[in-house]
Amino acid sequence: AFRVIADTGTAAALLSSASASSTTSSAAIRYTVGESATTSVRILQNGRPVVNLTANRSDVAGSKLVSWNLRDTNGRRVRPGVFVAEIRATANGKTETKTASFLVR
Repeated sequence: AFRVIADTGTAAALLSSASASSTTSSAAIRYTVGESATTSVRILQNGRPVVNLTANRSDVAGSKLVSWNLRDTNGRRVRPGVFVAEIRATANGKTETKTASFLVR
């Protein structure tokens, strides 16, 4: 089971949606890009980076899914708490960021 706590950010054509959910063993980060863009997804807790899931990935327009195994950059399982998925997309000199908060138990 999962619970989305928040979906924040301004609506725009480049990055139109973002959501995140988790189970006891993984998290799913979903987002939609309106045109081909370079994207990055990272996970934060208390404003600090926990792990970079993707960096400078080339995405074509459409819905995307990135999975996270709930491990930090050192390979340790994260403790329960509230995390934020930050999705950044850049295309044609324009950059947009969306965030989605989710609970890891």
